[in-house]
Amino acid sequence: EITAEQLEEIRKELFYGYQHRWHDHKSERTRFILKSRQIGATYYFAWEAFEDAIITGDNQIFLSASR
Repeated sequence: EITAEQLEEIRKELFYGYQHRWHDHKSERTRFILKSRQIGATYYFAWEAFEDAIITGDNQIFLSASR
């Protein structure tokens, strides 16, 4: 079984400082992010959905589109 502590350790190794700041504001209803291309936003938010699914047991749906 994967624990929240294990997920936190993995997250610390995988992500950059600015992505950690996104995580710090995870509980806020709205997050505004002015982003450029290829900064790992899709990867980070997919991780966040995965993390939520593991911790809560809730199903997650994640859609990503590009042109």
